[in-house]
Amino acid sequence: SACLVGSEMCIRDRGSAITENDVLSIVNNITGKTRENVLELKQLIVTTGDNIRPMAWIKILYNGKTYEATGTGTGPIDAAIDGIKKALKKVPDLKLVKFRIDAIGSGTDTQGEVFVKLENKNGNTYFGRAVDKDIVKASVNAFIDAYNNALIKKNQ
Repeated sequence: SACLVGSEMCIRDRGSAITENDVLSIVNNITGKTRENVLELKQLIVTTGDNIRPMAWIKILYNGKTYEATGTGTGPIDAAIDGIKKALKKVPDLKLVKFRIDAIGSGTDTQGEVFVKLENKNGNTYFGRAVDKDIVKASVNAFIDAYNNALIKKNQ
């Protein structure tokens, strides 16, 4: 586990090297600088329950243009990710290779911290992280964070 003292951000992906994106993310977090994101979640509506297939409607901003799509899946997170992939047919296809949710806090104030690792067809990996009280929203934002890392790296 690699952490910076005084920082809320911690790289916890044991067994993996800390990447350039990880270091930049930590530095930006400490200095308060933000990167120019290519993707941004605008709206998310999820439906799930007993005896129905989970569905998600997603509205996402990609390079200043709004895209919408509906996705389905085995659960609400899978449905939301399916929606993102359908909305963003023009972006590179990245495979989810690692997904982890950690609890921050306790009781009704608990937040979910989600870490994802995505991989492209060439084996390049991109990490994403997000925190929210809603674990579906945190998961979607972590996925978008990883996609932003991939798209920013591609455009450099």
